[in-house]
Order: sequence, then C-alpha cells, then structure tokens
Amino acid sequence: MNEILKKVKYDIKQLESIQDIFASKMQILLLLNFSDGAKNLKELELLTKSRSQNLLPKIGELVKKGILTKYERGIYRATPAGEIIISKILDLIDTCEILRNEFWLSHNLNAIPKPLLSNLSALNNSQFLQAEVTLDVAQRATIQFLENSKENIWSISPVVTLDWAKTIINQANHGTKVSIITTEKVLKMADTEEFKSFSPLNNYNIKLWIYNHLELAFMSDEEHIALALPDKRSNVLDLQNFLICESPEAVAWGKDLFEYIISISDKVN
Repeated sequence: MNEILKKVKYDIKQLESIQDIFASKMQILLLLNFSDGAKNLKELELLTKSRSQNLLPKIGELVKKGILTKYERGIYRATPAGEIIISKILDLIDTCEILRNEFWLSHNLNAIPKPLLSNLSALNNSQFLQAEVTLDVAQRATIQFLENSKENIWSISPVVTLDWAKTIINQANHGTKVSIITTEKVLKMADTEEFKSFSPLNNYNIKLWIYNHLELAFMSDEEHIALALPDKRSNVLDLQNFLICESPEAVAWGKDLFEYIISISDKVN
C-alpha cells in the first residue's frame, strides 16, 4: 500500500486550483476572451452575452488568483500566468474537438508515439479522406500528393506499391530530396524483378532508414502532411481513411513525428 501511495502524483486538494478555473462555463468563456489581449467591460459584455453585474464578481475572483489584472480603468488583461493557463485551455479544447472526429474514434492512436500524442491539437482543421473511397482512389490521392511535392518529401512507409515507388524515383530524379523510413521487408522488395528499376538504394537524392515496427503511414512536404493509422477493430493499417492537413502547425508536428521515428531507426545510406 505504501508503494502505491508513493506513486500517487495528485490528490483532491491539488485539483482545487483547476476547479477554481473551471468553476463554470461562463468563467471559462470569460477567461478565453483574453486570449488576444486586454478587454474593457463593454467588450466582455458583448463577447460573453452577459451583464456587467454578473461578470464583475468573476473578474474579481480571477484577479485575486493572479490570472487577470487591471490594466487601466475598466480594462483588464491576462497576467503572464493567466496567458499560460489560457493557452493550455485552448489546446485542451482543440484536442477535445479533434478527438470527437470519427477518424480518431475508429483508429488506433497507440500507433502514434506518446510525445506526439500530447500535441494532437496541431492537427486541428484536418481534412479526412473518408471510407467511401476505394483503395484505388486513395492510392491516386497519395500519388498526387507526391507529384505536387517539389523540394522535399518525408515518408514513413510500412507498405509500398509499384506506382508509389515509380513516383518517388521520378521526383528524386527531378531534384526532390526524399527521406524514407520503411521496414526491412519493404526494402527487400527493391531487389525483386518488379521493383528493381525503381530501387531507391542507389539514388543520391533518397535517404533511407529502417524501423521494423512501423504501425502508421505518413507523408509530408513543406506545406502538407498525410497520416494513416491502423483500424481500431482489426489493427490493420487503414490506407482508405487518412487525414490531410496543410497548416504550419501540422507540418511542424509531422516533422517532429518523422524526427522521433528516425531517432529509433537504423540508417541505410
């Protein structure tokens, strides 16, 4: 029992600070309206659709707790501590919104390394290629993604097709820098008669790494990412349902994912 208690990081008393902030929906809404700077009472009334007599006690509590401060007469803004709290709440809201999408509910998130899971909010505003499409349509979308990538391609590929290999080689021959993490099994396909003409091993624009425990598929260039995960029920990689996102935050997330898996991979060339 003592060993279990030593591992306990939180208790009810420690949660009171969170309860103070999340005391009501109105208080959270009030706080979030300071995310883009100082606000006067009139602005807060309009933004929250609430009267000043209801807002002032809540503002007073947040001022007491060091989350808000009086900036000028009748004008308030978030303190540095308040800005951190607001940022964390916004991340939590974005993450919750993302996880409500059927894509995340029906796929195995364990395929994503834990350090990257904590920042799923970066994938907000993703588009999803849905299950109605055939595998052929999904593969064509993948090829189009690669053909539109001009400077760099980063790919995590536990499975490949001949069309994919042809496109990768063609892009590399035209000067695109290609970085691929794949499995030993896939790399052996490069020695088969079918794939021999499109082997990446001797192309100076292609860098290769091996990691035999890949569970996801991923592609990225400077402006877009695409991500496929295993189906939750079968745990088989689902290449007919994947997300595409083009925000700078998503591209940065994708680069972090790629670098993380490179760090546990073996370089080939």
